[in-house]
Amino acid sequence: MTWLFAFGMLAASAVLLWCTLWSRRPFVVLTVAALCTLTSIHRFMHGAWLLGVLEAVWAVFAIRHWLRLTSGVPVKS
Repeated sequence: MTWLFAFGMLAASAVLLWCTLWSRRPFVVLTVAALCTLTSIHRFMHGAWLLGVLEAVWAVFAIRHWLRLTSGVPVKS
């Protein structure tokens, strides 16, 4: 097992775990954004550019959601 494979497995597993905990808590949403960023980095390092872009989009989506949660703007369910 290479370090790149281990890094990818760890990042992807963490994203799945934290996505199951996705809630209205800002900490959880920010953690999902960070983990999606790590997974995106892994995809780019591995050469899977399309999946890297997809993970980066999810990271941006999570950051925008986190900004809405912390700004006091009501979030739709």
